[in-house]
Amino acid sequence: MNENVKTAEPQATADAWLAQAVAHQRAGRWPEAEAAYNEALRRQPDLLPARLGLAAALAALGRPAEAADAWRDALAIAPDHVEARLRLGEAQLAAGDAAGAERSWRELLAGSPEYVPANLALARVLARSGDSAGALACFRRVLARRPEHCEAHRACADVHLGRGEYSEAILHYRLALETERDQPEMLERLRAAERRLADGGGKPDRN
Repeated sequence: MNENVKTAEPQATADAWLAQAVAHQRAGRWPEAEAAYNEALRRQPDLLPARLGLAAALAALGRPAEAADAWRDALAIAPDHVEARLRLGEAQLAAGDAAGAERSWRELLAGSPEYVPANLALARVLARSGDSAGALACFRRVLARRPEHCEAHRACADVHLGRGEYSEAILHYRLALETERDQPEMLERLRAAERRLADGGGKPDRN
């Protein structure tokens, strides 16, 4: 243990254990952080910062199912906590529960429809599941808030390319490359879309 971190005494308050846990977390000592967060919660189960910290520690330790439970515990205290619901979805996805992650992000977006991280997370899941229309809707919400978002443009382009909508794919690849020019793979996809369009391929663009 780092000698600069003062160990809380067994009889210490929840706040003292919380302070120690935060110090461990900031230093990347996740096992120690987990133990200290648990000590804080043993003394004060409704201490929200400790619930959030414990969930983050479990996620960092590669235990996503336990992290998901911890995020749920935090949400039981603060149901409208945006980041906790976002992280719950991430933990569910990491634990193999893509359907649960989708539900969590949809619940979050029901109250905060323009929230960029949740739109990106949901769009990625929908794109992998084959729901291209749903993925495009999420990516477009991102671009409405952040028109320069390279990932959203690239993802939109990939979806349009897969649907044979080459004009839209070309538009989004070009916009993405304006933001990040050193992207050889993306440039090759742009060239492929341009060739297919020049050959008369593709179909009318659709929403």
